[in-house]
Amino acid sequence: AEGGGCAPGVLVATRDGAGAWSPRLIPGQDAPLAAQVVNWVDVLATTAADGTPLVCVAWGQYSASGVFASCSPDGGATFEPQGVIAFHAAPAGEDEPDWDTTDRGYHPELVYSPAADRLVAVWLLREAAPADASENPAYLVWSCRDRTQPTWWPRIADPLIEPALRLVATTRRSAARDPRVAEGPTGLAWV
Repeated sequence: AEGGGCAPGVLVATRDGAGAWSPRLIPGQDAPLAAQVVNWVDVLATTAADGTPLVCVAWGQYSASGVFASCSPDGGATFEPQGVIAFHAAPAGEDEPDWDTTDRGYHPELVYSPAADRLVAVWLLREAAPADASENPAYLVWSCRDRTQPTWWPRIADPLIEPALRLVATTRRSAARDPRVAEGPTGLAWV
């Protein structure tokens, strides 16, 4: 950005073949986003069920304790407003959520199902540490939305916090800190 400052929001750079990279600002920056580097980015490029080129990007942000996404229905030329997959607000009177006492979302991975015309985000939910535990429990969970609708469900953003949907039963392996997800002809695979 000019003058060494930060960009005015989340930017996605696209290019067609060997052409120049073109920055695209994702609109909707009124969504909760703290002034810190965006981490854990996943990009999905595919063809939608109706034949349109679909590009989606999902990202997590440490300080905002959230997982966000935006899709382009025209192959990356324009992007829809930023959508909230999950956001865990700081307690009243605090600037950022506390690491140990607030749930946090990380590492989104996107999958598109043409049969259902639906997007799925698999992400890591790190819950607040119980009072009698020394570690925060962490789980792979999933959220989804219809491709043409902006709202992700379950709703995991203030003021409505619905229970997260776990991808697998709670095991030591299901608490992996960096999940990777892929869609195959018979379903989802994760490592």
